[in-house]
Amino acid sequence: MERDGFRSPEEGMVESFRLESESSQLHTDHYLAWEGNLLQLIETSRTKDGRAVLADLKIIPVLLALLKRFHTSLLVGQSSNSPPHEPSKSSTTLLLFLKLLRNLCAGDSSNQDAFLVEEGPLVLVPIATALLSVCRPSRDSRISDDLSKVQISSLSSISKEITGTGSPQQGDIYSRMRADLDVLGGNSSEVRSSGRERVLYAGDISASACLDSVRMLLQLLGNFSRGGDACEEAVWQEFYPNLFSELASLQSNQTSDVLCMVLYTCCKNSKQRCWQLCQGQGAVLMSLLIVAATENNPEAQDTAQINWFELLVRHICLEESLFPLLFTNLGILPMRRELEFSKIHSEECLCACQLWLKTCTFTSVQASLLYAVLDCLTVDVEDASTLTEDEKVGRSVDLNSYFSKHVMLFSVRILERAALCVVEESDEDSVSSVRPLHSGSPSVQIMGCLLHFWRILCTCESRSEQRLLLSQVLVQHGLLDLLLKLLEALGPPEAHGKKSVARNHERDVTSSGPGAVPRTMCYQGYRRDIVAVIANASHQNRLVQDHVRETGKLLLVLQQSTVEMDNPFLREWGLWAMRNLLEGNTLNQKEISSLELQEAVNLPELHNMGLRVEIDPKTRQPRLVNTGSR
Repeated sequence: MERDGFRSPEEGMVESFRLESESSQLHTDHYLAWEGNLLQLIETSRTKDGRAVLADLKIIPVLLALLKRFHTSLLVGQSSNSPPHEPSKSSTTLLLFLKLLRNLCAGDSSNQDAFLVEEGPLVLVPIATALLSVCRPSRDSRISDDLSKVQISSLSSISKEITGTGSPQQGDIYSRMRADLDVLGGNSSEVRSSGRERVLYAGDISASACLDSVRMLLQLLGNFSRGGDACEEAVWQEFYPNLFSELASLQSNQTSDVLCMVLYTCCKNSKQRCWQLCQGQGAVLMSLLIVAATENNPEAQDTAQINWFELLVRHICLEESLFPLLFTNLGILPMRRELEFSKIHSEECLCACQLWLKTCTFTSVQASLLYAVLDCLTVDVEDASTLTEDEKVGRSVDLNSYFSKHVMLFSVRILERAALCVVEESDEDSVSSVRPLHSGSPSVQIMGCLLHFWRILCTCESRSEQRLLLSQVLVQHGLLDLLLKLLEALGPPEAHGKKSVARNHERDVTSSGPGAVPRTMCYQGYRRDIVAVIANASHQNRLVQDHVRETGKLLLVLQQSTVEMDNPFLREWGLWAMRNLLEGNTLNQKEISSLELQEAVNLPELHNMGLRVEIDPKTRQPRLVNTGSR
């Protein structure tokens, strides 16, 4: 780098940092000089050539050496005179250090290797711990509110199952979550390290500046972890599970999505890490991420950016077929820790999860996970129908992962259990009107999500073996029978929704016992969603068409071709269902053509107009007759 006795500016700045790292004392006056140099180096690191130049200067060991000094010496008492709520010089310097390291590790293998050799993730652990101690006071009140909304308090049952000592001490929701984390994986105070480090940052970095630094630190980990298996393992060893859980519990827009990016990068090539995220502390971590994704306003996010939470959920639940394991452990943590990694795709694991379903109650966290899976399916189906083949490869659009036998079979069992839970809840929480899906109980929301999931899945263009598997799940494994049972329990649609509340309340009293299903409108659009799944499932599917006829339910489906106030577009879905059931099936066509009108139903509205409907004895067709009484 030296030419004719002159050094490049970058070499001079790196050399000055090297001398500072070897100095016995550090002074606050150095901050201004550091910030100037860091800003110039950050500008250099924005380009590939610039990162290569800095890699040749071996800048990574120098920066990490300074960071080690940073958290042990630089911030001790340096900012005691800083105005409140104003970021100190040292906090700005820390952010610049992290930003420079983030840029250096962005796709540059030399810098990534140097960061690995110098144990960069280990150097970041005390910094992350100290930053968390500053962010925590500002998040305590919010985390208690957020977690109470999603019934995360159910996690307090973990300690009783693991230790047999009973639930954690009563208190706010956050305190109980902290106790659960301690039970699952060691005392969290050990992760935060010494009290001196907590005090060290407390008066130095504001909460806002702290979140900026945490976000930058996570971006650094994300860029570094893309360096290969060794880099991923280094991050995982130092940050999973305790620090990742602490970072997830911040529940901040600034940090949650970046944390999902780090987790996705570490897990996309490792089945073992995916499995870890579905049990024990990993399930606690996932529940915190689900809470954050649920509470954060999607409209506030840039839709052009990658949704890392969605990618993480898709990979774990669908591509790795671990949805049954994660969904189960979100209800009871941990679920059957003795299950080995080699058995997670076996029938034994599926049976264990289904055994839990027989007595479980659902939580809002599980409902939120299903919403996330549904969002993944919706986006992928839309992309698959609009993108070209080349664009699909670039976007990794692949619907094959949704046709996992474990995922489909488990979703059928969830729907059965959710239906029974709705029946059990109805006596305790009866309502006088039908509510929207999003305002229902977790069991109601889970039913709605699964009906939407199956409605969309049945429209996917799939290979012949996937189509066969789908038909088997529908017919042989009971999904179609369950849908027809749910529909039959509702009775015929009421014209314009008349008397629906009174009739449904009366029906609800008679629905009880094993295998019971709701006889009420669980939510607005419930009947329509059931009909929609049957309609799409029967499209060019002879097995489904024949099964509906053989079970004597063709007339039941035909009855849905009408208008009902609480089920928008029910008539359209009913007609679509009948069209698909009759298409290419002469036996179904013959059965429908043999139906005859038995009697006419006269509505009060027609009577008030002086009209009535009667059946012509010759043609057996309905006709409108003027009664003359108005």
